Parts: sequence; C-alpha cells; structure tokens
Amino acid sequence: MRKLLLLTSFLTLTACSTVTDVFTKPSPSFLSAAEGEKQIQEAEACCADGNILDKDMISVTSALEEKYFIDANNARAFNFPTGKSFFKVFQLPLNIAYLQVEMSATIINTVFQPRVDFYNKDRKLVSTLKPSAFRYRASYIGDGYLSAKLAINNAGAAPGHEFAYMVIYTTDEAKADTTSIINPEIRRQEALQLQKTALPNVQVKHSAIGEVEISFRFRQKEDDVTNDIISYFDQPLFGGEGKSNREENVILANGKAISTSSQSIGSTAVVSLDGKGNEIVNSSSNNAPSLQNTSLNSSAPAGSMLKETEDLYNKLIRDSVRNGDLSRAMSLVGEAQRAGSASAQQTFIDAVQSMKK
Repeated sequence: MRKLLLLTSFLTLTACSTVTDVFTKPSPSFLSAAEGEKQIQEAEACCADGNILDKDMISVTSALEEKYFIDANNARAFNFPTGKSFFKVFQLPLNIAYLQVEMSATIINTVFQPRVDFYNKDRKLVSTLKPSAFRYRASYIGDGYLSAKLAINNAGAAPGHEFAYMVIYTTDEAKADTTSIINPEIRRQEALQLQKTALPNVQVKHSAIGEVEISFRFRQKEDDVTNDIISYFDQPLFGGEGKSNREENVILANGKAISTSSQSIGSTAVVSLDGKGNEIVNSSSNNAPSLQNTSLNSSAPAGSMLKETEDLYNKLIRDSVRNGDLSRAMSLVGEAQRAGSASAQQTFIDAVQSMKK
C-alpha cells in the first residue's frame, strides 16, 4: 500500500510535461538515504575560497513557485561548517516591504531537511533558519512535507540586516535524524471510512538529497489589512486581460533593477508601495530605503463626474464591502474610475480597512 501511495505522490508532485519525463526524472527523495550519502561523498566540493555566492544564483524578481531537485545532477556541493552538502542560492530583492517565503521538502522514501542561511548585500551572514524550524505537514496526496514559512521585510530592515541572499542546504546533524509521519495504512482506512486500528507512525530517514518546493509571494504590506485588496490592485480593471495595472522595478542585491510588469493576478510586485500609497525606492548612494510620494498608475481615462453620481458610486461600493461582496465592489470601482471618479478607489480601501477594525 505504501508503494501505491508513493507512486501517487510521484505522479502528482513531480512537475513533468510528459510520461517519459516522469520515469526519467524521478525526485531524488525516491532514493535511499544511503544512495544520497554516496552522492554527496563523491561530489566535488566547490568554492575553495569560501565564496558560495559567486554564481548559479536564482534571482527572485517576481512571484515564483518552483520545485527544486537538490542532488548531484542539479546542485553544487560545499563543505559547510555543519558538514558537506548540496546547496541552492537565491538572490532576493532589496526594495520589498513584504515577501512571503514558503519552503516544503517533499517526503517520499526519504526527505531533505533544509537549513537556510541569509546573507546581507555585503555577503555577510545575518540570520539562519535551523532545520528544526521545518515541521511535518500531512498531505492528502503523498506522504507530506517538512515545511517552514517566513516573511521578509527588506525595505524596513536596518542597513546590513537585509536578507539579500538565501542559501538552502542540509547538515550532518539533520541527516542523522528522522521524521515521524502518519502510517499509510491509517490513511487508507480513513479514505475507505473503515474503523481505524492502532498502528505506529513510520520513521522517514533524512537524506543528503531531495526535492524542495519553494514559493515567493509578494504582498503590499506586512499586516493583514491590505491583503484583502491585493487582488483588486492586480485585477485588469482598465484593460489588458490578465495583466496588472502597474509596472514596478525590483532591485536585486547587486544593484540591478529588473522591471516587472503585467504580472498575473495575485503576483505583481506591488510591494514597492507602502500602506499610504508611497513608493518605496532605494537611494542610489547607500541603498537605504526611502519614501517617495507617488500615485497609482492606471490607464483609466481622465474626465469628470458629477458629485451626485460619484456619491452614489461610493455608497454602492461601501455597501458591497459591508455585505462581503468584494467582487461587486471592485467591479463598481473599475466602472466608476472609467467614468471619471477620483475617489472610488480610496473609498474601497477605506471600506475594507474599516471592516478589519
């Protein structure tokens, strides 16, 4: 039964485009811990000078959700103080107010328990997410994950404390441990609505290799007040189906500015705006975050609207938010702005915020 569950996990969780890919590119977590250890022992360690941030970095310039294989074929190896390990490096944007990072290591026959180090733009270690921070999370399909979630606010970080680079690897101590998961037979009984029997949990060995799914999600502000209106900012109210209304620059640790425009709904980098509509930018002199007054960009036509008409739209917007119909409220905002309203958007924001109080 466990093999059947593992096969289901394999077919579902492996991001492959063809049947051939499924059987030629299996997850490293299908291999035994012994096979993983053999890979890391035979791998040539890179970076004799200690600089692991020199190349092969994955730049995070917009919302991203990807599965990464961490093994001899897909990652470099390095002799960390905590033991030799394969690793991946991510370059994070500096001018963000809120970046949610969620990491999930897939449990199959084994699991890769990560340790995550964060370096500032001067490439100095500033923080570490220890392996113990990754907790077991069951899944309806497959055997579950070891997951951790964190929020990064580089725009508000003190100089030298920004998280500019993220390095994922594992440790000798983590590899010596195991993760206790729900017995697959109990899950089978639950699925068939049978009477559950008392069975011990299954111990899954940790490995030097594995599969880690990582998602980066941009948010406008670190509190929950504006999370409900992110989808509004990203919706194509003013034309351009499936496109965002704004264009942003994401500034990476190397100072390079990446333009991100027309992101899909829910993923545009609106994080460069604070809660008051100010744009967060980086000073060219010291990269310290500063505030610059801006207004939201849109392709809404300029025009005027009678006060009575504007008042009516605003009342309908407030009523819709109060009744929990955010979709109707957002549609009204778009309609009002196309007709020349100057206050519909702010009315919507104020109405949402008032509901949070």
